[in-house]
Amino acid sequence: MVGVRKVTTTSLFWETLGELRSHRNYAFLRDAIEDLVGRKADSIAPVNGRDKPFTSDANLKGIWHCSISRSPDVVLFYTVEAGTLNLAMLGSHHDYPSDGTNRRSATRTAGRIHNAIAQGHVTVPSWKTLAWSRPSDLVGHRELGEVSAQVLDVIIDELRAEADTGALFRRLHGRDILDGSYEDMEAWFAEVTAASEAVLAARYGKPLSCFHSLEALAAKARNSAFVA
Repeated sequence: MVGVRKVTTTSLFWETLGELRSHRNYAFLRDAIEDLVGRKADSIAPVNGRDKPFTSDANLKGIWHCSISRSPDVVLFYTVEAGTLNLAMLGSHHDYPSDGTNRRSATRTAGRIHNAIAQGHVTVPSWKTLAWSRPSDLVGHRELGEVSAQVLDVIIDELRAEADTGALFRRLHGRDILDGSYEDMEAWFAEVTAASEAVLAARYGKPLSCFHSLEALAAKARNSAFVA
């Protein structure tokens, strides 16, 4: 079965994903979404037994849902149209009828999803915060291309100031960088430099979420034993 060739994200997808950013299992949730996207590049067939299209409710016809987590209860809602995977919303099992429950939820959920898709593709959410504790956390950070320019500017200034202040090193290690060895200092500033390059690339490059890197996610999924 032919896979998708393009991925879009709605404002509702980013909004509902944002509500989960502080959860301890957030990284796992993103892994699960990335894995599904990667597998859909090869085939639109269900990735597992929890990934299926709605068939019994007319309101939800054309919408797929995949349970990606039990704790928290998270379900990914999406559509596949003309080779495009539309990541529409993250919700829960309460957002659709199941086993005789939540019968009134279908109309609301379908309306939210269709309206979000109709509003168009939102490339990045421009998050207002980015979680990191040391410079190396920024290299390869999966949200680096999703945060606002203002957030990136603050980080750039902080990294640039490190050569003069050593504030990041002091905060992390509880001592002045000049009190350490030359090797420690050299390794630290190499880490700061690598982080600066990564942040500058994100700041002045085209904003892009890893969810849209279809080829990379497909390659990752083919070599992964990930199980949501």
